[in-house]
Amino acid sequence: MTFEAFYGDDYPRLLETQRALTAIAGELEAAGRSEEDLQPIVYSCSRIKRPESMRRKLASRGLPDTRAAALEEVYDAVGLRIICSFAGDVMHVVESLEHDPRLTVHKKKDYLYYPKPNGYRSIHLCVRTEETGPWPRSRSGPSPWTSGRPWSTS
Repeated sequence: MTFEAFYGDDYPRLLETQRALTAIAGELEAAGRSEEDLQPIVYSCSRIKRPESMRRKLASRGLPDTRAAALEEVYDAVGLRIICSFAGDVMHVVESLEHDPRLTVHKKKDYLYYPKPNGYRSIHLCVRTEETGPWPRSRSGPSPWTSGRPWSTS
């Protein structure tokens, strides 16, 4: 199933949300660059959740397989991943995102200072962008490999 078929008329809004979050990450990266210091942000990327992945998540939560449920009940249709090498850098990025007037933080999960039993360390923020509406999830590491995707080297 294509993104357009699953997300329908909301797909352009999701693309705009992705662009807005990518721009914010780019601004944070540029602001953190210094010739004398290490870069606080090692890498960032964004994505719109694939329809197949969203449908699996809806099913696992017992929700209807609909666009409305995907966008109103699951808060990570759009995701931004920011990878940092050090916990202090993660906290600086999180504070910057929390104080960015273009974002409203809906939920915060702190796995950095309260790691999961398997050692997973990260901070997840559910945020709303002012102009686009959905609650994309922003993640900041450090953590080793998670679901086959690198977060950082800590």
